[in-house]
Amino acid sequence: KGSYRRLDKQLKLETTSSYLKDNIFVSVDPKQDSLNFKAQNAVFDLESEDVLIDGVPHIFVADAMITPQEQKVTLENNGLIKPLESAVIEADQETKMHRIYDATASIYSRHEYEGGGKYDYIEVNGKEQYIDFANIKVNSDTTTIASGIIQEAQGFYLTERIFFRGNTQMDAAEKFL
Repeated sequence: KGSYRRLDKQLKLETTSSYLKDNIFVSVDPKQDSLNFKAQNAVFDLESEDVLIDGVPHIFVADAMITPQEQKVTLENNGLIKPLESAVIEADQETKMHRIYDATASIYSRHEYEGGGKYDYIEVNGKEQYIDFANIKVNSDTTTIASGIIQEAQGFYLTERIFFRGNTQMDAAEKFL
């Protein structure tokens, strides 16, 4: 069911239910392994053949919960989710021990995504610090892992007296980096 807006060349997709829990997008592409998410509204753009979706609270991928910026997602005409910008990635889904923000996320299937983003580290002497994880992905057991390099110019301190520069890694199954 839907309604056509001639001026915008868009077809608003409508559901017979007004409950968010009933509005679920599910991929039928076998490569995406039934990737699915809830949404409130969707519009099919007749020119680009993309589906513009809003009211998406989060997308579960592997062990992570990915929250799109402004709860908006675009399904491209090839069936893939357009890479997300300024998203939040929380891993794992149950404990949410690790939160990555200002993240980019390319979602490929229910068990695979990759991206990058910022991870807050403890404040030292009142100075906020973050780690820039340039490489976030899912390992073979569907656990989110991330790696990044802390440059000397960042002035990163583990404690008031211990300066750090070099490689850093995160494994969502582990509490500490």
